[in-house]
Amino acid sequence: MSWSFLSPAQETPSPEATTQPTSLWQKALAKTRALFQPGTTDPTGSNQNTPPEWLSQWQTLGPEAAWEWLETQLLRADVGLLTTDHLLQAAKAKATDNSPQQAWHAFYQQALQLLTPNNQSQANTAASDTPHITMLVGINGVGKTTLIGKLAYQAHQQGHSTLIIAADTFRAAAEDQLAIWAERAQTPLIRRDGADPASVVFEGLSLDPLPSRIFVDTAGRLHNKANLMAELDKITRIIHKKAPPHSTLNTWLVLDASLGQNSLTQAQLFHNTTPLTGIALTKLDGTAKGGIILAIAHQLPHLPITALSLGESLTSLEPFSPAQFLSAFLGLTQ
Repeated sequence: MSWSFLSPAQETPSPEATTQPTSLWQKALAKTRALFQPGTTDPTGSNQNTPPEWLSQWQTLGPEAAWEWLETQLLRADVGLLTTDHLLQAAKAKATDNSPQQAWHAFYQQALQLLTPNNQSQANTAASDTPHITMLVGINGVGKTTLIGKLAYQAHQQGHSTLIIAADTFRAAAEDQLAIWAERAQTPLIRRDGADPASVVFEGLSLDPLPSRIFVDTAGRLHNKANLMAELDKITRIIHKKAPPHSTLNTWLVLDASLGQNSLTQAQLFHNTTPLTGIALTKLDGTAKGGIILAIAHQLPHLPITALSLGESLTSLEPFSPAQFLSAFLGLTQ
């Protein structure tokens, strides 16, 4: 499934030729990048393609010391043991000569290969005017409301007609917060405090004409809360019943990137109980756990990473781009 109003950037196959990451990516991943390029916590990101510490370890202590250093940094970035081992074993097999630069290149290529299928699974439907209905789910506190505001704002800026449906009806404070974001996004909001969430979704999808980009906010819930998951299933049935033919229907799980491996566990458990079409990550700025993206791409390859929230502003939202991510994650430059 796709993030329809912004298309992922074209990827570049080598670290030497990769596009310079935008300041937004650099700022968001500054703490993670500092694990590989010490002294680069500032967002300018003026780094070398091959980390100095990698070169030093390789040249003074030997290749194994360099690989061990890289393993440590990946684990510190919350890539996780399973994905770290997968990346390093594949990179070592491809590092055919005794050059630290060539070995680093092999690692980069393996990381890019791991991420790229995830990105390519998103179809480009940016020109489509058929309704796109995106429901956001997840636990409390992961940033669903803020993300919906950003998504609606960017869709509005792209010239789409937009609508937000507030299906978290039993928390007035949540709906008040959503109303603020809807106003910022210049997007109409349908809310009915205390009403059945599915009935509010039904009302929103009964509009004629129906806006082309519709975002449904839902109450925070754990995957093991049967009553809340039944409520979510009811909302999903209403969406499928009311959506016009040829509509694009998305259910995105919103994860807090700062939770690292705990977010991966959430995704695995949630996907076992409700059909998901994508994962959106929030709070990526300010955490040193940006490696969770590699773990998600490796262990949930069938679920595309659809959007990354890279800051607090309405415009701090990006579709996932493997090359942009790796450049900011590892501190690569042209």
